[in-house]
Amino acid sequence: MKLAIVSNFLNHHQLPLCKAFFGELGEDFVFIATEMLPEERRELGYQNMNNKYSFCRLAYLFGEAERCKEILYESDVVIFAYGSVPIDLVKRRIRDNKLTFFYMERIFKKHSFEDVSFKRKLAIWSKHRFFSNKNVYVLCASAFTALDFSCFHLYRNKMYKWGYFPEVDMENFQKRTDGQVKLLWVGRFIDWKHPELAVNVMADLKKIGYKNVSLTMIGSGPLFDSIKKMADKSAAYSDIEFTGSMSPEEVRTYMKQSDFFLMTSDRQEGWGAVLNEAMNSGCVPIANHMIGAVPYLIKQWKNGVCYRDGCYDELLSAVRFLIENPDIRTSMAWEARDTITDLWNPGYVAQRFLFTLSQMNNMKEQFFFAEGPMSKANIIEEEYIEEVEEDDFHERINTD
Repeated sequence: MKLAIVSNFLNHHQLPLCKAFFGELGEDFVFIATEMLPEERRELGYQNMNNKYSFCRLAYLFGEAERCKEILYESDVVIFAYGSVPIDLVKRRIRDNKLTFFYMERIFKKHSFEDVSFKRKLAIWSKHRFFSNKNVYVLCASAFTALDFSCFHLYRNKMYKWGYFPEVDMENFQKRTDGQVKLLWVGRFIDWKHPELAVNVMADLKKIGYKNVSLTMIGSGPLFDSIKKMADKSAAYSDIEFTGSMSPEEVRTYMKQSDFFLMTSDRQEGWGAVLNEAMNSGCVPIANHMIGAVPYLIKQWKNGVCYRDGCYDELLSAVRFLIENPDIRTSMAWEARDTITDLWNPGYVAQRFLFTLSQMNNMKEQFFFAEGPMSKANIIEEEYIEEVEEDDFHERINTD
């Protein structure tokens, strides 16, 4: 079986899955990059991976575009990063009903369905109605992708749980026992990632009287200077470190040394692969419930905590509870790590995807796993957040 993935460029979040597919299929697997690594990504610590791997074909090079189009038509299966590359690359194969998977985050990142103009709704419906009636399935790289398409009654029973699958560290982690509590925030300093919330948490912790707590903020962006000034004027000015941009490997080192991962982005965070990385590192996530990865990865008070979008008090309360309960924190750190290593790791995902294809070919019917990647992407309402009853809460945080 020949499998091709087409996306804008190869990055460290896609590479492990590509390696896993290459390990399973050898030369029958191809990754097609349609553009060079943007300078913005280089400044954030990304490496140019397009030229490093034998399975990667560069459609932007002179003479390669037509060959890449042929590969995309001739392949048995294509995973297409919808929205990142021109749809014209796969229109022919879709028209001829060849098996294709759209790899998609949610459609309505900025506004909910009700707040989107009729003109835009009509454009989305007109475009995807054709695809939905063809041999096209959706790999949902957001827990809210299924909700968005359900508004149009499209891709019904054709959507799978998916995501981003960074490198998984299988080694056990070790946390400090010195009484220090380290919080971590990672991302671009832009408005919808809300770095100011991390600073506010630290400032309030200091005002309340918490000692031996510190925050590291990794990244750069247009709001960097203003957030740093905000931190310098806060009660926690001496306990907040700004590192600037770092390589993915350096970020992982900080994650392994930290206790909490504050993920404060709003609904515009399509997936958020840093959540996978933090959980794999045993860094307990406290995350906004509207982030695309959160409903798939976080089991409330078992391997992390999600707080309601806009509810700062819930964010602060969760941080305080986990600071005051180190045993629970440690238990959740192990659960977070196991969630990624046991279920959401790229090697396992590649095997699940290929098994699903074999079932579809042999059984001539659709197949879903019971949970995790390649299980059915059910509709999750935006208002939904898992409520945990008292008995279940005590069972989940059992540290015995």
